[in-house]
Amino acid sequence: MALTMTEKELAQLLKKTRRRPKFSLSTNGKVKPIGTSILDSPTTTKYKNKKVVYMGITFDSQLEADRYGQLILMQRVKEITELRRQVSYELIPSQREPSTVGPRGGVKLGKVIEQAVNYVADFVYKDKCGNTVVEDTKGVKTADYIIKRKLMLYIHKIRITEITE
Repeated sequence: MALTMTEKELAQLLKKTRRRPKFSLSTNGKVKPIGTSILDSPTTTKYKNKKVVYMGITFDSQLEADRYGQLILMQRVKEITELRRQVSYELIPSQREPSTVGPRGGVKLGKVIEQAVNYVADFVYKDKCGNTVVEDTKGVKTADYIIKRKLMLYIHKIRITEITE
């Protein structure tokens, strides 16, 4: 579901707010956050993404910040509700050695052999029909991500919506 809005409709929406507009419509028709700044990074990241700070929130990429701006607008016009960021889902629980009973009767948990495997979704919200939507902005689909996407479908019965460009 893409948000399509003309420049005139966006201007009318922004007039309703008393605060300074935080979004603008770019030449290619996409809604862009105003005032984004790229953090200076001394090292190059593996996938060439650059961290972006918008509204005091640090995003992993410009694509993620842009999508957040779109979702905020969609929430304002009641297209979606309950927007949340960075929601964690447990895919595989941590694996431990067997627990033991101490000399005074207390249970001592076993040592952790393997850490839990979690998937952290970029955005989670409810659409107009009340369905929960899990979104992830992707520039590069890594092997780890593909496995986690499959585990999300298998364990939680949730299909991840991927946002690219």
